[in-house]
Amino acid sequence: VGSAELAGGTLPARAVVAEGGRAAAALLGTLLDEPVRRISCYAASMRALLEASCEACPPGEEASAAADECGELVSHLEALLDEQRARDRVSHLARELPPASLRAALPEGLALPHRRFLREGELRQSEASAEGAAWQRRRAHLFNDILLLVDGGEATREALGGEGGVASVECIGLAKVQVKVLADLDEPASEPRSEGGGFPFELSRVDGKRSWRLSAGSAEERAAWVESIKRQIRFLLAAFKQRGKSIAFLPQQVEKLRAELGALHTARRRAEAEVLLLTSEVCALDSQLQADRRDLSRASFRTRRLSVVAAPGGANGPSAAQVSTLRRRVRRGSDERAQLQCVADGRVEELLRTLAALEKTEGDLNDDSLMKEMLFSSS
Repeated sequence: VGSAELAGGTLPARAVVAEGGRAAAALLGTLLDEPVRRISCYAASMRALLEASCEACPPGEEASAAADECGELVSHLEALLDEQRARDRVSHLARELPPASLRAALPEGLALPHRRFLREGELRQSEASAEGAAWQRRRAHLFNDILLLVDGGEATREALGGEGGVASVECIGLAKVQVKVLADLDEPASEPRSEGGGFPFELSRVDGKRSWRLSAGSAEERAAWVESIKRQIRFLLAAFKQRGKSIAFLPQQVEKLRAELGALHTARRRAEAEVLLLTSEVCALDSQLQADRRDLSRASFRTRRLSVVAAPGGANGPSAAQVSTLRRRVRRGSDERAQLQCVADGRVEELLRTLAALEKTEGDLNDDSLMKEMLFSSS
């Protein structure tokens, strides 16, 4: 470390990370990302190597298997990145949309654990039952459980009313709607058209109480919107079929999973603290054991040397008792370190089990929260 403050451990963690970044001329996040980014390069290089192999020298089974595994790992990483981007977009929209209007449409908030962003764009909206009604610009945000329609198209948050804005934010729950294309009402750009006519489609509640007529700018754009909405509806129906009668107990199950998730987070934090403490103790024992071994080595060497050559001036070397004491200390330190390492390994295994349970419980909670929101919300 380049400074006395860092070496003495008197600076906070953020300052240590910042100093390390300056010393390495790179951000910590970049340094952590680099090994992961190289995986895609490994996969591409292995595929190129396999393609360049000639028939006289075919690649071995291990090379082909390694290339397949690299490809699977890259696909998994890309899926994780897509998942994180979807989460981040939800959080960004929760901050960007007018809070007052958002709370009116979604009392529980937009950034729920299960919610994922799918697509967004500008649509036009008209009252489905009114012939010749004016079309209004809407900024549409599709999530895995709802469709949000916001006044103003591409307008900024300030234009929508800022922090205390009252711009309309309408929420449509996908669990309770069906969607259809209104191809007979298409108004291609080459024909005279009313404001926003375009390529309409309609969402309607399955109970017939409400419908929404929306319009896209092109047939392709409409097809993409309709397919995305239908895909989420199909997913929901499949989930309902799989759950069967247990759907009635979803609210209770969600609360139970939330409690389990909280307990697992507590267990994870406790296990992490124990692992860190045990690791520090193992490192301290390692340092002491290395020092004792160095002392024993020097004492043993001097004893052997004095047994052959007399010390200058009649100086005495280490006694046999001192050497024996050092040997016992080294053996005792080795035993203590082995026992402590065994305990630390057990805590690491416990932490890994907790993390696996945490991941599964979080996935179950996200799935059940999604279905609960879609079934029991008022949207």
